[in-house]
Amino acid sequence: MPWSDSAKEQFGLVNRFTTEESDWYGPYTTLLVELFPPSEHFQITPQFKHNFGSQDFTIHFIIRRRRVPVFFLVVKTYASLQHGSARGGADAQMRNRFLDYATGSVPTPVLYGVSAFGSNICVYTFTSQTRSLSPELIPADRNIVTDVAPLDRWALDILDYDDVGERKGEGEAKLREVVATIKSMVANL
Repeated sequence: MPWSDSAKEQFGLVNRFTTEESDWYGPYTTLLVELFPPSEHFQITPQFKHNFGSQDFTIHFIIRRRRVPVFFLVVKTYASLQHGSARGGADAQMRNRFLDYATGSVPTPVLYGVSAFGSNICVYTFTSQTRSLSPELIPADRNIVTDVAPLDRWALDILDYDDVGERKGEGEAKLREVVATIKSMVANL
């Protein structure tokens, strides 16, 4: 099932190569409201987090069902996806968010998070019982330059069109699969 016309329109208004993260917040808010509607007891909350050692603030979206966090999304610009340092920073940020949530009790079997560079996404999964997180951490080496967050982790594009404009839908299908799993998992919350 394709995204709604309003979601497609919102994403279509963003210059893919913008250097402003905030340009992506509106389209993602529209999409998250469609995926996690308030009528199903979901709440979408933007969170403002200060990056230590920086004057910048990072916004991530937390989706809760009856006050229980069930999903979160962190958005970066598509233009920064090509930079290994930006991907490494995004990966570290995601892992820190999971650490913050996992420090307490995670009342669901799985907590999902998505790191987005524009419309390209990487899905993270924290399993409560084993306390495992995927994708697997790639440790940095002290002496060798290591790509700790390879580009192919963000290979799924939620807008997913090929070179001739035909819709492939792999990124959208993956995100919808995650949302369906979450809704099934939290149905009794």
